[in-house]
Amino acid sequence: MKRIATVILTLVVLFIVPLSAQQSSAGVASQLGMTYGELSAKWYQWAFSMPYTHHPLFDTSDCSTGQSGPVWFLGGRFCATYGSCNPQFVERSCTVPKSKSLFFPILNSDHSFIEDTAGSTEADLRSRAKADMTGTTIQATVDGRPVQPIRVCSAGTTCLSSQSPLVPFTLPAENMLGAIGETVNGPSTTDLIPDGASSMLVTDGHYVLLPPLPAGPHTIYFHGAFANGWALDVTYHVNVVP
Repeated sequence: MKRIATVILTLVVLFIVPLSAQQSSAGVASQLGMTYGELSAKWYQWAFSMPYTHHPLFDTSDCSTGQSGPVWFLGGRFCATYGSCNPQFVERSCTVPKSKSLFFPILNSDHSFIEDTAGSTEADLRSRAKADMTGTTIQATVDGRPVQPIRVCSAGTTCLSSQSPLVPFTLPAENMLGAIGETVNGPSTTDLIPDGASSMLVTDGHYVLLPPLPAGPHTIYFHGAFANGWALDVTYHVNVVP
């Protein structure tokens, strides 16, 4: 099991632009032809598709790596769930084309069949991901202004319109899950998740969807913490170019 962006992976962000300039997240999602749940799935597929040796969330490549289409993904930093990088203080610079929307988790958690206990069902994954988000705190701003996060749920009836699908993924060589110490069938085992492995996951967490920002410099900041004290503090210095 991991949590940010990441792995506790992860991020938590609150984002809000001035209302006079703001498109609603729902409007942006509609224009993209995707639900929030589908966007969260694509975020994980993007994050898991790159080797840790050439990965923006390991700080081994820049934020343009692996990006395509109308949405670019940002994130925190991948870290073993019980690793030594707590809290995670991350500061990055990123150049983004003017036409791109931005989507990222503020604070999130995922569970997959390959990482969880052998014999786990989809319902088990959903229940565990939901439990991870109990007692979390989040904060975020864009250019000093707070923003409204999107909750993508793994289970329950409170946000069925943005519930996580069951997300397929395949890991590349030098895969990030093995690199952070994730093992097959959970933490009680010792076999690292191998290159080329395929599985399915569900996610639960707080995400942000931003419409394309105006050209020029912007600062995206977010902070999140899990109930167990694991914390994340991230600043992106974003330069939007025509």
